[in-house]
Amino acid sequence: MAGRYGSALIWHGSICPADRPRRTILPITPGTALSGTEPRLSSYGPGRRSADNPTNRSVSKRIVIADLPQPVAGTTEKSAPIRILAVAERLFAERGYEGVSINDVACAAGVCKANVFHHFANKQDLYERVLAQACTGFARSLDAVPLDECRLDERLARLYDWHHAFLRDRPNGTRLILREMMDCSPRLTQGPVFGLLRRNFDRVVALLAESRDEMRADVEVAVLAKLLLSLNLFGFQTEHLDQRLSGTGALPLEPEFRYQWLKVLLQGVQRRAN
Repeated sequence: MAGRYGSALIWHGSICPADRPRRTILPITPGTALSGTEPRLSSYGPGRRSADNPTNRSVSKRIVIADLPQPVAGTTEKSAPIRILAVAERLFAERGYEGVSINDVACAAGVCKANVFHHFANKQDLYERVLAQACTGFARSLDAVPLDECRLDERLARLYDWHHAFLRDRPNGTRLILREMMDCSPRLTQGPVFGLLRRNFDRVVALLAESRDEMRADVEVAVLAKLLLSLNLFGFQTEHLDQRLSGTGALPLEPEFRYQWLKVLLQGVQRRAN
């Protein structure tokens, strides 16, 4: 490319036809070696006369990168895997595994497909890394809940409040995990992510079991853990209906809902005979 042509049009390896972002012009002096990470050369032509180049001589080169989604200001190459994982989590949560391509992820993250494959072996590897990130985020957040020396009622209340907030702070990861758990394919149980999901559930069981001496002997701690997690997960999925249900008197809003739920768990629903 050095010296012969006055301009070059470089097209991104994975073009997003729907996006038409601004063009970026990068000056390259004659003889400058490209790093190999630039987009692939698609077409080029000789320089044209202009006010800056009236003699039509190739004094410098300009590479015009067209149809390339621009990265967020301040991002660097080191942040590319973070951007890719964040975008992939959102897309997989919205469309599912089969509805997302590597090209979709690359366009949304503002990188080329080669960059995605540089960090992830294939789509399955990317998907499992996204799931693993969601699971490890759950574990780190759970470990930060202050539960030392808590009685059973306070322990349940704190775990409920934490889980309720966590699901809403990480909506994409939550929807992705829910989608995966509802999938009947063997991909979840046969893949490496199932162990992380099981470990997270076992951790919730262990935290509740620290108040085992306050529970009835015939109550399984794992059942209590599933009730706690299931209630919040169902509430997350149907939150858009809560206002309508509450308006008809069918469902109390927070904090009354939280109070009644804890009361039912601790005292049961069957009225005791006098």
